Amino acid sequence: LASLRQLDLSINGLQSIPAEVGKLKALTLLDLAVNGLPTLPAEVGDLTSLEELYLSSNRLTGIPAKVAGLPSLKVLCLRGNNLAASSLPPEIGQTRSLQELDVGFNAQLTAIPAQAGGLHALRVLGLKQTGLKALPPELGKLGALVSLDASFNQLTEIPKELGGLKALRKLSVEANLLSRLPAEIGDLSALEHLEASGNQ
Repeated sequence: LASLRQLDLSINGLQSIPAEVGKLKALTLLDLAVNGLPTLPAEVGDLTSLEELYLSSNRLTGIPAKVAGLPSLKVLCLRGNNLAASSLPPEIGQTRSLQELDVGFNAQLTAIPAQAGGLHALRVLGLKQTGLKALPPELGKLGALVSLDASFNQLTEIPKELGGLKALRKLSVEANLLSRLPAEIGDLSALEHLEASGNQ
């Protein structure tokens, strides 16, 4: 299977993935969504050609640092898992090609590493319905970001640094604990959709 480029094993009730998956060096897409995976083998981090990794709706409590730092990765979907408090490794900031990151619907996830501010190609960031109480101000460095969904969390404030997101077109912060938005939000010249209902 040395030439295999796409592997879809979604919706199979899988409880584990063999380490040998790391030998599929030509793989650009790996879909393991909607299984029962509690862990991911570190060998997935050997897939240096991988561009899309779909892990939604499993039982993952974290991902190996080596996977978080995959050099060619453009899409990482971890939506609907059991990600623990600070389970996103700082290596996520080394994934310079990452364009979409979704960690929504992980109720125990309480922190996003500051290193995520290094994702300069990131266009879509999904943080909906996690356990987040704060956003790192470093997210204001995401110059390519077009969409940020941080709705249904426990945010009490929005960092003023987010006013630097000049490409941002959609900002969703509804259903949080916000009493105000920073004045810098007014600097978001590309913003087309602002959703902030259901706050205080």
